[in-house]
Amino acid sequence: MNEDKIRMEAQSIYQTCLDEKISPEYAIAEIDRYIGGITATFYTPQKFTIQNHKRRISFNTQNQSKQKVRIRQQLALLAYLTAQRNGSRLPGQLHISKQASTKDHTKGIEKLLGG
Repeated sequence: MNEDKIRMEAQSIYQTCLDEKISPEYAIAEIDRYIGGITATFYTPQKFTIQNHKRRISFNTQNQSKQKVRIRQQLALLAYLTAQRNGSRLPGQLHISKQASTKDHTKGIEKLLGG
């Protein structure tokens, strides 16, 4: 499958999840499969990127409704966990809020994960 087709399919899965037609868990599993394994995730409220050793896909974050932001945060957390499960030593960085970040506020991330 060529790069454009992979990127378009991942974008489509992402949008379908934001539209609440599929679960975030299913969406990340499908994106993981399509791109050949997630190895890193980078998230801020303005930017969301998933990558592996071959490709990097940035997702649209323009819709800032509270529900879409919540779904996007869930997708970022799941993608980060998937990168860890896939054996990545550097699974990325998540900056979800001032209370939840993989860099400075890991307790907030753990709370979001139910830990």
